[in-house]
Amino acid sequence: MGIERGIKFSPARHQKIRQYYTAVNSQETVLDLNLWLPEPEPEETATNYRSKSIALLQTGSDAINQMLAERQRAVTQQELEREKAILAQKY
Repeated sequence: MGIERGIKFSPARHQKIRQYYTAVNSQETVLDLNLWLPEPEPEETATNYRSKSIALLQTGSDAINQMLAERQRAVTQQELEREKAILAQKY
């Protein structure tokens, strides 16, 4: 049949289908800038509003970039562990 049941010595663990899809569907993937942008002050110039908005968005952007970098490191580590498990299975 060609069905593979998993890789010996792999750090992966079984997860129930319901748990998987609950986690996947609960993660917000859309960034709503209206939640981040401040309301303009009365008689505030466009330049001042722009500067204030950039300063507020920069903090969120830095946090998002840090999370993405951590996620990339985790994915890379997972790939390395998978390769090690495949090599260990061969011997």
